[in-house]
This record gives sequence, C-alpha cells and structure tokens, in this order.
Amino acid sequence: MRYSDALGLAITCRTQVREVRVSKTRCSIQGGCTSIDSLDGSLYRCEYDKCDKAWKFDALIKLSLLVEYSVDPSLPSSSTPGATLRQHEMLHVSDFTAACKSMNSRIKTGGFASASACQAAQADFWNKVRNDLAAARARSHKNRDRH
Repeated sequence: MRYSDALGLAITCRTQVREVRVSKTRCSIQGGCTSIDSLDGSLYRCEYDKCDKAWKFDALIKLSLLVEYSVDPSLPSSSTPGATLRQHEMLHVSDFTAACKSMNSRIKTGGFASASACQAAQADFWNKVRNDLAAARARSHKNRDRH
C-alpha cells in the first residue's frame, strides 16, 4: 500500500506480522509481547521535481512485527478488559502499523533546496524511522498496558 501526503512526498510502508508461541517472550513478561522483528527497505534516488522546484526522494519501509505468546492467546487480557490476549496484542500491532502509515507527516522526504540537502536527509532517514517507531512503541505501551 502506498501512502503519500498532499505535497506528493512518499513513504511506502509494508507491514508483516508473525505470531508464535514461545516459552519466554522477548519482553520477558508472561503472556504476550509485540516487538519489531526486522526493519528494512529502500531509499530511492533524490530527484528534482520541476513543478515544486525542489528535491525529493521516495522511501519503502518494510516493517516486520513479531507477536509472541507464552500462554494461550485466547485467554483473557489483563490489560484490556473484555479482550483476549491476542486481541490485546493486535492493538499494539495496529499502533505500529498506524505509526508507519503516517510517517509522511513526520519525516520530511521532499521540499529540499538542493541535491545535497536531499542526500543529507536520506543519510538520516533510517535513524528517524527507528526513533519514530521507538516513540510509537512507548506510546502503545503507555496507552495499552497496565503498569
């Protein structure tokens, strides 16, 4: 799926989810855990947009999420009343997916005055993506999990 903002800047995000049963989750908690399994993708070359009179690049993000369960995922969630553990973990998946889908609004990929400014933004792109996803993880944990 391709997401783009009103200016035509484009960050495409593809999310894949894998669910597994384990004896201990990566989060070291009993129950369920949603985490980033891998993050990869491609940056396309900087191009000059004659209409906007600015430099831009497109990006493809491939986000793979891992949902681990150390207990039966159909058990009730202690953090989300009325939901199963699986339904609760899918809320975290949805938070990561929404964050990835909306990166166009937070990470600049166009409107650069020069090719070198565009290339500098490309050099820092993956750091910004990782920081954005870390913030999404923290928000999801704060909003969804009982502490």
